[in-house]
Amino acid sequence: KKEKEEKEEKKEKKEKREKCEGDVAEGPAKRARIEPSPSVDPGTATQLPEPKSRVLIVSHCPRDSTEELIADRYRPTLGPNAIEAIEFRRAVQKGRFKCTALITFATADVAQRALEMGPPVIPGGVLTRIRLQAPGSESVLVCNCPWDVQAEHVQAHFTGLVGADSVAAVHWAARKDTGRLRNFGKVVFASAELAQKALGQPPPAGAGGQAGQGRGPPPTPAELEVPGGPEGF
Repeated sequence: KKEKEEKEEKKEKKEKREKCEGDVAEGPAKRARIEPSPSVDPGTATQLPEPKSRVLIVSHCPRDSTEELIADRYRPTLGPNAIEAIEFRRAVQKGRFKCTALITFATADVAQRALEMGPPVIPGGVLTRIRLQAPGSESVLVCNCPWDVQAEHVQAHFTGLVGADSVAAVHWAARKDTGRLRNFGKVVFASAELAQKALGQPPPAGAGGQAGQGRGPPPTPAELEVPGGPEGF
């Protein structure tokens, strides 16, 4: 009887776990955070969270990805003026290198056409993750910061570049087990327009005065990212 009860309990736990996983898979916001493995068919890894966005996000970029390689995929089809800017965000998470490209197109219609073209294929591998960035966010992630960077450094940095009273808050990420602060945080701006303006600025420097080198891989001092960064912070 005890053995039968244990089997029923295990079966019930398994059913609950499968139901929970199914709920996560069905939610579009959750799907936007899931990164498919490189073996996934690129055609099944497309996502359109926000149809009015002009920014296309392409993940799983090879280490040596360049703006020219990305642009060569789209400009011949969409036109020489289709792309306004290409930004890379690189990081090492749990021992794995990750590189994502943010491509800003001239219009939302052009971005939609680019999405329909599928992920680009460039030397080093097939990019298997592509989606449009949801516009209107008021937050910017500041990643790979020097350990001497404080919230007041970040606030003063962006206030000087973006404008007075532009920064509403600075939140540093902390480890769940120890509470120790980590080397990335979220800067909340007074408006989405100010956040977008901040993305075009250089990252903050440390207390020693060494300027950040932008979006290169660690150990560069700092880099800027859009929301939805490390561990969903």
